[in-house]
Amino acid sequence: MIRIGFETIDPSTLASGLQLVPDPAAVNPQFIVAHLQSPNVENYGTFADFVAALGMELTGSTTVLELGARGPYAPATGIMSVDSMGVILTD
Repeated sequence: MIRIGFETIDPSTLASGLQLVPDPAAVNPQFIVAHLQSPNVENYGTFADFVAALGMELTGSTTVLELGARGPYAPATGIMSVDSMGVILTD
């Protein structure tokens, strides 16, 4: 489920889908990867570094448990320009 303001939306119901992209207007972008089974938290200053690291972390046994993101959302296109984002992984 996705919360946009006070509205909760099931992403599978979005006709245009959901795409997360970096927000070029972000003043202080922050991205984190946390691990459920350990105290490790990785911090990234760019969306590209975050996505690259997340891609290496996700394996057949490690998956995303929770995701949170902040930034402008355009419902007509299904694009969210991410200012900050964090994920919690199952490892």
